[in-house]
Amino acid sequence: MTSTSEAKPKWRKFLFSMVIGGVAGFAGAFSVLQMDDAGLFGAISTSSSIALLVAVIYLIMGLSVGFGVISPTYGAKFLNVEDPEELEEMQQTLKGSAIGTLALGVLLIVIVMGGPGGLLSSTTTITASIVLFAIAAWGTRISMQHADELMRAVSSETASMAYYLTFAILGGWALLAHIGNLRAPTMIEILTLFWVLVLFATFWVCGRRGMLMPR
Repeated sequence: MTSTSEAKPKWRKFLFSMVIGGVAGFAGAFSVLQMDDAGLFGAISTSSSIALLVAVIYLIMGLSVGFGVISPTYGAKFLNVEDPEELEEMQQTLKGSAIGTLALGVLLIVIVMGGPGGLLSSTTTITASIVLFAIAAWGTRISMQHADELMRAVSSETASMAYYLTFAILGGWALLAHIGNLRAPTMIEILTLFWVLVLFATFWVCGRRGMLMPR
């Protein structure tokens, strides 16, 4: 009886988190598509619009984690942690992760706006990309410096899986394009896949380790 009563709040919190995430995702995607239609990113392609949606996912993730760092009490209500104390203990790790994730999201937006039909010049795009990549690397370094053994293992497994997924999917696409069975991927499609595959690998590794189960 006790285990059942304890499980209900966990699943209630999980459903609440899913609703919050869904609303945030819909609002973010809708806003970006509206801005895209209004030409605020320039006259970009469909593939570039998809890249913007991927960037939105990174921004929402980064903002969610960042909010949890700033306010552990409220963050614990929707982030998958036991209690606010866990967020406080992981503050430095999560702060670095939030910084890195946000920087990568903005970086993808900058890349889109610097491509064909975009509003940014090549000089601005290159400069901003270098700065944002450096910020992302700095955030990752902070996160890894304060990460425990489990998080380091998850990071290592994620990097390994992302590498093999990139090799298989991009390599497979290139092979099929080379022999004439598929069109060649555009540069923005290749770049977007980097972001997508890292994200997929992260969730896959966390799910396999049981880290996505409601807590």
